This record gives sequence, C-alpha cells and structure tokens, in this order.
Amino acid sequence: MSFHLIFLFLFQSGLAFAFSYFIAKIVLTGCDEESLPKLRRGLRWIALLTLACSIALPPVMFFAYYKALPEGKPANIALWPAVWIFMILGAVVLALSLVIWKSGRQHSAQ
Repeated sequence: MSFHLIFLFLFQSGLAFAFSYFIAKIVLTGCDEESLPKLRRGLRWIALLTLACSIALPPVMFFAYYKALPEGKPANIALWPAVWIFMILGAVVLALSLVIWKSGRQHSAQ
C-alpha cells in the first residue's frame, strides 16, 4: 500500500475523531446537570451502535468489493476499503468513549 493511501486513512480517521470528540464535548458541556446522565446514555448508545457498525460493515465491504474485482486481481485490493471504514468508525467510537469517560470523571469529581 502506498504512503499516500496510509496518510489518507490516518488523516480521515483523525478528522472523524476530532469532529466526533468536539461535537460530543460541546453537547455535554452545554447541558444542565439534570439532563447530563440522559445525554451520556444517549452518547453511549450511539457509540455502541457505531461499534456494531464498525464490526459488521468491514466484512460486508470486503466481500462486496471482492465480488466486484475483475478476475485475476489480488484480494488485498478489496481489503483496503474494509480497513478504511473500520478505521473511521473506530475513531468515532474512540472519541465518543473518551468524551463519555471524561465527563463521568468530571461529574464525579464535583
């Protein structure tokens, strides 16, 4: 795999992490004390749903691309889209989990 493709995967995963982290942090920071547990539960549910998608979608994408490959092409060509979606969804799960964990620690420290 070329260096440019690896850089693209890491860059897109980093963007997904940053956007998810900052949006979730803004949502949790802007809420009042009464709605904080409900919002944390909602974010936890979204993180679990994204985790399920990050487990289910890469194999589906691999087999879809593998079936569409012209005859004689290596199977690793179909592997890269699966790795790409796994990295992006994994970054979203990591960002949401980190925000939920940090908000729980800050809430319990107060």
